[in-house]
This record gives sequence, C-alpha cells and structure tokens, in this order.
Amino acid sequence: MVKEARIEILESQLQDLLLRKTHLMRTLLGNMQAEQQVIELNDPLSMKGILAQRTVLIESLRKFREKLIVLGSHITQVRQNQEEHTKYSNIGDYLLSLFELLGGENPSLISLREQLLVLMNKIELQNIQNKSLLESRINYHREHNNHHSFEGAKVRAGL
Repeated sequence: MVKEARIEILESQLQDLLLRKTHLMRTLLGNMQAEQQVIELNDPLSMKGILAQRTVLIESLRKFREKLIVLGSHITQVRQNQEEHTKYSNIGDYLLSLFELLGGENPSLISLREQLLVLMNKIELQNIQNKSLLESRINYHREHNNHHSFEGAKVRAGL
C-alpha cells in the first residue's frame, strides 16, 4: 500500500514537471518564431534580446531534463526496486518507459508526452527555417557588399 501511494505521488510529480516543461517549450517556440520575424526585419538589436531570452529558456530546459532524470530514477527504483541504467536516445522513449513503469494508464501523462513530442518537432522545424532564413540573409548581404565593392572599384579605376 505504501508503494502504491509513493507511485501516485511520483506520477503526480511527473505530471507537474511535464506540464511546466510543456509551457517552457511553448515559450521557446514563441521565442524562435520571434527570431524569424527579427531575421526578416534585419533587426540586430532585437536579435540580441531574443537570444538572451533563449539562453535563459535553454538553461531552464536543461534543469527540467535533470529533474526528469532524477524523478525517472525514483520511479524506476520504486517500481522495480532497482537502479536505472538504461540510456535513451530521446525524451519520447524515456517518457514512454516511465509511463509503462507507472502502468501506462494515465491519460494526462500520455497527452503531455504527445504534446511534448509535437512541440519538439515544431521547434526542430522552426530551427531549420530560421537557420535557412539567416543563411539566406547572410548570403544576400555578402553578394550585395561584393557587388558594391566591385562597382566602387570600377568607379575608382575609371571604368
């Protein structure tokens, strides 16, 4: 009975952690979408603010990951009476293993896992889009500056 009560507490803690992580990831996605707008507007001052905010968000996500690993270890110990040594390639697989240990029946946890996976995909796509847009801007400015340098050289040479 004590073990089941402990599992319920851990499940509640996991749900709370995932809710907060989901909110943080949505904030990160919004930050990345704002970055896209700043790239399009070519606004370096705003970019500095966005990147500063992103640094804080990424550090918070790192802390959430550490908390999730510790909580997962507790769940594994209570459920299987052993230490967790398995390494997972992604958070989706890790969460799935935790849900299975908890019985896999909590619809809220399943929904949160799905939301996190969707957010991770959206963040990855936004990252690709921003990177491409930024590279395009850089290439445009290089070509534009080279063209003007060439035109200036022609004028100075009297051509």
